[in-house]
Amino acid sequence: MASSKVTHLFTQFRSLGGVESVLQRHYAMDADWGFASRFIIYFEPETEPLARVQFLGFDRRTTIREARRRFGAATALDAPTIAVYHEMWGMPYLADLDQASRRVLLLHGQTPGMLESLSYRREWLDGVLCVNEALRQLVRPCVSHLSEGRVGVVPYPISPPPLTPQRRPLNQRPLVLGFCGRLQVQQKRVDRLPAVCLNLDQRGLNYRLEFLGDGPDRAWLENQFPDRSRFLFHGRKKGDEYWRILAEWDAILFTSDYEGTPISMLEALSVGVVPIYPRIATGGDAYAAGVRPDLLYEPGDLAHVANTLVGLARASEAEWQSLRLRCTKAVSPHVGDAYPAQFSAFVHQVAEWPKVSQANFPRRPPLVADLPFCWLERVGAGRRFFRRLAGPRAIPPLRA
Repeated sequence: MASSKVTHLFTQFRSLGGVESVLQRHYAMDADWGFASRFIIYFEPETEPLARVQFLGFDRRTTIREARRRFGAATALDAPTIAVYHEMWGMPYLADLDQASRRVLLLHGQTPGMLESLSYRREWLDGVLCVNEALRQLVRPCVSHLSEGRVGVVPYPISPPPLTPQRRPLNQRPLVLGFCGRLQVQQKRVDRLPAVCLNLDQRGLNYRLEFLGDGPDRAWLENQFPDRSRFLFHGRKKGDEYWRILAEWDAILFTSDYEGTPISMLEALSVGVVPIYPRIATGGDAYAAGVRPDLLYEPGDLAHVANTLVGLARASEAEWQSLRLRCTKAVSPHVGDAYPAQFSAFVHQVAEWPKVSQANFPRRPPLVADLPFCWLERVGAGRRFFRRLAGPRAIPPLRA
């Protein structure tokens, strides 16, 4: 079978995040699954050239006109059979220039305003992929014009190393907790962690909290947790060092407002780390509850988090062994070739099916083209505010 030309589009490539991890996997493996792939990355400059990756170097001051010029120059190099948009950013300004025969949207998680955004973009799509079944069910009514086979699910991929974590009994050491990912208040809500630790301290728990990752609020966290014997900041790690640190944890904490299916959660589960996860109706909920129901907590109920951790610290070694076994079993669908095989089958099928996407892109008033993205963010925030005041909005009908 001849290779299909695929262009992946997203805001970042090299930074820390689940989408970036998936993109890097595509970069390494697409050719093995019948794709000649390229990558167009919006918000990273080309500090170091990378074959098959076009870094457009947008920033908040970039105007739509300039963004379209750079994007058009990148897509003119080689028209793809399939454009795979990882999330929806930029589609209203750029999608008419992608030169693709088909468009697939890969949704990596539920974000604020997602359904409203999708309702304005759905006519431009030939297929939608979601990273978990809960997300697929959420978006299915919004893309009801697409046949069932055009709205699919792919399991987020992980590749744990062949290691067997060696942990000393808990009666000989502190309970080791971890937080993995971007250290930021927005979305990840790391500002909730000091309250969690205060609850644990009040209960007299012997614990250590470690951070894997980096982000804009790392300095703030370091000031909140100055005792380096109890609070360790590893920074961003890769490869064996990443897995070694992760495998030493007993539990991984999540305090997010929203997520998709966090790759850090899947990777932690694969080495027997118990997840403490908020009930936020995402792909992670079922994994936490499947290991043990009380590992899922109501958002903001940090006393429940503390009580759960105290209970885990008192659990027997046999109970811990059972929990860790459930963790590793939970992620078996994510190990191996499941993701590339299902992604490949879906995208190749969409390429063979008739084109159903339309080209009715919105007309932009002339002055809008010269607005920078920072101004568009303000306009968009204002529109969302007034829409919230107006109440829930029905999904608009498809245009003829």
